[in-house]
Amino acid sequence: MEGTAGEAFNIGFGGRISINQLAEKLIVMTGNKDIVVPKHDTESRGDFPETQADNGKARRVLGWSPRVALDQGLKDYVEWFKANFKAGGAA
Repeated sequence: MEGTAGEAFNIGFGGRISINQLAEKLIVMTGNKDIVVPKHDTESRGDFPETQADNGKARRVLGWSPRVALDQGLKDYVEWFKANFKAGGAA
């Protein structure tokens, strides 16, 4: 890791997922039935309908690799968020 100060690294699960799919997963995991699922139907200039973090640099330079699958990581985050924050502000 020598000489990595100031470097930028993508940290992600390495797969591709649409913004709609990611939003739907989070809505299901939060159990909030009042949230309207956003639909990214038509692209506007500069839109990113999908996301994929290329973590190759982090793998090569840092020896990093994801240890948690996307669904498990989202589940862990939602549980952490619910335990640490209340509606309308911090816990």
